[in-house]
Amino acid sequence: QDPERELHAVLHTNDIGQLGLSLDGEEGNPQAVKEVEQFVSLRASGNDRLLVSDIIERFSKRPFGWPDGEILLILGRLAATSRISFHAAGPSLPLPDAFDYLSNSRKRREISVQKKRQTDDNLLKQARNLTQELFNALGPAAEKELFEFYLGHVRTWRDNLKTYKSKTDVSHLPGKSAIEQ
Repeated sequence: QDPERELHAVLHTNDIGQLGLSLDGEEGNPQAVKEVEQFVSLRASGNDRLLVSDIIERFSKRPFGWPDGEILLILGRLAATSRISFHAAGPSLPLPDAFDYLSNSRKRREISVQKKRQTDDNLLKQARNLTQELFNALGPAAEKELFEFYLGHVRTWRDNLKTYKSKTDVSHLPGKSAIEQ
């Protein structure tokens, strides 16, 4: 399959599950993904900008010898799964906008890669399982959606507590001391 068309599809989708995107499945080479992600982690940890052109230069030569399109596709998959972000002289680029930079070999010197902070999978799993105990509903698996899930439920609790407090202030209902704590 044409890597540039596939890269376009990866960067322009709004549902990763729709593509069946898995970094360690048969879709991509898991060892290659790991290698690129490790390189990005090591190089992007400093204050230097890590350009896409530098990544391509590294992996297109020995001992790797990968085609440019495949390297870009790996970067696209990492970005689509929120492990890295692309930057061009400013804030993070939306993925569809990054395609123009990635598909043009001259513009690859203008776009840099930054590693996104990742929450440990075990910690994320524990937080998700805790939603079952707290809210009697299993929260979403993705970090951002799980945060929104918690935020929504905690706000509901807070709003309910405020209404209960206003009722106990007016009348002599039980639980006033517990609410004031």
